[in-house]
Amino acid sequence: MMKRVILIFTATIALAGCSAPKRIPQTQEKPRIVVVDFLNFEKFEKEGFFISSTPYMKDYRNIGEITILITPKVGDYKVPSELNPNWHTIERRAETIDNDEVLDIAVQEAKKRGADALVNLKIKRDYNDRDIYVTGLCIKRL
Repeated sequence: MMKRVILIFTATIALAGCSAPKRIPQTQEKPRIVVVDFLNFEKFEKEGFFISSTPYMKDYRNIGEITILITPKVGDYKVPSELNPNWHTIERRAETIDNDEVLDIAVQEAKKRGADALVNLKIKRDYNDRDIYVTGLCIKRL
């Protein structure tokens, strides 16, 4: 009797394990996201200040390496309601700092140190904690 119970139990598990796989329902595909970050150096070139993300290949005097950390302010902002323009909600958000402002800060800091060029420029935005890291080499072109 016990052998029959074990045989039936084993057969049941074997047959259940061989069932056809269940189809996983398709989820909607996420749309492609393209983020373009453009750094416009024209304004600084007109001022006679040189910026490059590559090394400077002509003669120069090395002023020093600069590292800048920019942490946006976080505050409460009124956000208008979509249902009624007279209503609003308060949301905690970080300020937005655009590339022009980041470059202005970097160039001003380099100029304070006597540089007329900023080379090997790297700007890294950490979108999770909103920090912006700027590094580069401050030089005086000869």
